Amino acid sequence: MRLQRLLYCVPLLCATIAAAEPNGAKDARDLLTKANAAAAALSAVSYTAKLYAEGQFAGQFPAMSGKVLARKLGVGKLKQVRIDANAVTRSMTPEGPKESIENVIFVNNGTDILLREDARKRLSVGKAEMASLQPVNMLYQEKFLSDAAFSDEAKSGTVLFDGNVTVQGVECDVVSVKYDANGMRTAKIYLGKKDSLLRRIETAIAFRMQGKQEITQGTVIFSVEGLDTQPKIEDSHFVLDCPVGYTRETMEVQQPQQQQRGAVAIGADAPDWELQSSDGKKIALKSLRGTFVVIDFWATWCGPCKMAMPGLQKLHERMKGKPVIVFGANCWERSPQADPMAYIKSKGFTYPQLLKADQAATAYGVTGIPAIFLIDPDGKILQIVRGYDPRTEENFAKLIEEKLNSK
Repeated sequence: MRLQRLLYCVPLLCATIAAAEPNGAKDARDLLTKANAAAAALSAVSYTAKLYAEGQFAGQFPAMSGKVLARKLGVGKLKQVRIDANAVTRSMTPEGPKESIENVIFVNNGTDILLREDARKRLSVGKAEMASLQPVNMLYQEKFLSDAAFSDEAKSGTVLFDGNVTVQGVECDVVSVKYDANGMRTAKIYLGKKDSLLRRIETAIAFRMQGKQEITQGTVIFSVEGLDTQPKIEDSHFVLDCPVGYTRETMEVQQPQQQQRGAVAIGADAPDWELQSSDGKKIALKSLRGTFVVIDFWATWCGPCKMAMPGLQKLHERMKGKPVIVFGANCWERSPQADPMAYIKSKGFTYPQLLKADQAATAYGVTGIPAIFLIDPDGKILQIVRGYDPRTEENFAKLIEEKLNSK
């Protein structure tokens, strides 16, 4: 699951920007340039990571910790990852939120992914491109083994040096990044003063629903300790056996390749679907010709999916009275007790929901969620967003309004 312009199951992480000296912007960009070079120079890494949320995101984002081993193969084109994790999972049930702790081992060997869950006595196997479906994969940070780890931050309009802080005994330079004009999405990045490598990222995202005064905001925190840039990694680390008494399952989320090539391309005909809405009605895409359709594939266990929802709600409100409809499409729930509508109602979201959308997700070539598709009135795919990107609402609204004004 790559972390660049979007958030698939590891977010762009943010915090409030503090005051800086006039030369702070130049100093900060220099620090990011050094951080890019330091990350690109790594061939392997190991660390213990923690990922959790505070504030109003605390109940929406999975809390987890674990030991991460990762290495590049070849010229950094292929990476192998192993994560031994303890994950706190939360799901909505008819009785309310349910929380449990799971011990899991996740391996991405570059070709396949393997997930061993001791609580379920199960070994699941799938293709490497499906890694983004696994929440535990969020403990792996691309910002360690990427050739351009901080390129998006370096290009942002406001980048400031924000002083020095000690993180887990390591003195760090702090860089604050402001992604949008109103400061609702910012980033605070902690880089080792001696090695320019990541030690912590914080996320604070704020938004206000249309017609409401209160602001919803929360913070997601990713922290690292015990960073080792020359770990001893063996081939055996990326092999998982299926113990006696465990079942071996295949992750099936891919559709036939011929359909996939055409289905997911911008400009292609959007695959038709007929799904049941939360109010019991059958809705077919072909019946919505003449209308812009936004469909967001999501699940209750997916933190980035939940972070994308307020923007979709705002898009729904913003497009009121125009030929635009925004759908949530619930899919790939991991527990039979999951209750997607309980979550939707608890957050006050009013855009319509489609249920049991697994087959539709497969038809659209979805291998990671959230996956959001904008379909034009002629049934063509106009735009695709894979993962969480705070700019989705604004970008979709601008594209829709341009099309409407051009008529």
